[in-house]
Amino acid sequence: MLKLLKKKEKVLPIVSPVSGTYIELKDISDNVFASGAMGEGFAVLPSSEEILSPVKGKVTSIFPTKHAISIKSDLGPEILVHLGVDTVELEGKPFEQLIQENTKVNIGQPIMKMDIEKVKEMGKSTEVIVVLPGMDLLVNDSLKELSAGDEIGTITVSEDE
Repeated sequence: MLKLLKKKEKVLPIVSPVSGTYIELKDISDNVFASGAMGEGFAVLPSSEEILSPVKGKVTSIFPTKHAISIKSDLGPEILVHLGVDTVELEGKPFEQLIQENTKVNIGQPIMKMDIEKVKEMGKSTEVIVVLPGMDLLVNDSLKELSAGDEIGTITVSEDE
């Protein structure tokens, strides 16, 4: 007798990586992210410098300029945390890396620091952008002011049983 394949769904919570003001992705100043070309997500105009992991997982990539970090969540989806807009041009100067590639991180664990004033002095935007390539993010649409670690929303991950 054939066993029917069932899809088992798991919910992955996504938290704010920083305290600040919630911004819908479509409203940020970077057209590539705002258009959704990089995936669904959100941004936060930060009021603090410490950046936290928005998910539990493993750090798969830290760009040499420290402006972007990829984390593969424990449930599979990859999350990109991008610090500021056009900050690749700052050559890592306003960023302090708190973790290494291939490090396991917990949700809400500090991963980076961004000197907000230095980023502004260098003429760049400080929005912290979180995108989930290829995933649908269900966002709590009542968000305005956030504390680092506040749940932003969830994604549902299907697995074959």
